[in-house]
Amino acid sequence: MFIGCSSSMSQKIDTKILSTNISPRNEIFSRMEYDGKQILMVGESINGENSSLYRTSFNDLKNWTFTNIDTLKGENTAIDYNPENYYFVNKKRDYTSNIFSLNKKTKKTKNINTIDSTYIKFLHVNEKENYHIIIGNKFKNGSISSHGYKLYKYSGRALLDSIILNCNVLNPIFKNGFIYFKSSKNQLEKINTSNFQRFTTETDDVEIIDFQITGKNNYWVLGQLNNKTILTEFNHGNWIMDKTFPIEAQNLKGKKIHYYNGFKAILVNGIDKSLLMGLGGTRYSLFISYSDSDNWKKVELPIDYYVKPNLFYKDEIFIAYSGGSKLTYVDLNKKLK
Repeated sequence: MFIGCSSSMSQKIDTKILSTNISPRNEIFSRMEYDGKQILMVGESINGENSSLYRTSFNDLKNWTFTNIDTLKGENTAIDYNPENYYFVNKKRDYTSNIFSLNKKTKKTKNINTIDSTYIKFLHVNEKENYHIIIGNKFKNGSISSHGYKLYKYSGRALLDSIILNCNVLNPIFKNGFIYFKSSKNQLEKINTSNFQRFTTETDDVEIIDFQITGKNNYWVLGQLNNKTILTEFNHGNWIMDKTFPIEAQNLKGKKIHYYNGFKAILVNGIDKSLLMGLGGTRYSLFISYSDSDNWKKVELPIDYYVKPNLFYKDEIFIAYSGGSKLTYVDLNKKLK
């Protein structure tokens, strides 16, 4: 185990709380994504109510456009998008899931397919509306077979191909024709979506928490080793530990990693026993580094107990929904003297 160090940075990071027009009626928001033009945040259906979709741009984070999606009643377990549509996997109570499209201009929905499973973990739709989904075996008692996860390729309702994965799938990501994920065997895997060829990267003794893809076969991995949170890079076949990762961050629980052109951000949390009348609660912190150097800075979030869902944009912005119509905003690109 390495001993980390942290160097202070002279600049201060601009953070603030933004009041928005997001309705507090539906506080369960599952995802925040950026589709290349707009930020979207998906709300879950509560007590049979319709799901909601909020959209805005980075130029106007206080005013969001609301769409009431009357065909989506239930949990949305996966989403994707292309220039014309949003796509949702909508979980039903009868152990099925519907895959819907929502046209961005007309707001009309279309049922693309109904799948006999409520454990769809991943959805990716290409420009021809062929799509890949990852499904876990479902049982009526709610358990999932650890060996039953499968990757399917569909065109509409027609099944084109499938492969048994023989593992659970965590944190699946589509990038450049590959599906990347952490497996329940604590390995990083990628699958070529054109021919289903599979590649595996071993991670030695590090327990993977989250990862970022930095190149064809390169990754940054946020993990745990000897009860410490660590940061390590897989570069050209070699694992390289980041020995500059701050000791304070090592002693907290890692949640999320973001990487963009040398900029690194790590979201961590820890228990504060002073919260909830002494019962304790979770507080989040952000650690950032602007280059592949030894300079790390801890960012104190203005609302540090509610940061879900959240979104990083390049090396410029971090935002998180923090309840009560409020956003936590961090201007990563604005370093004030």
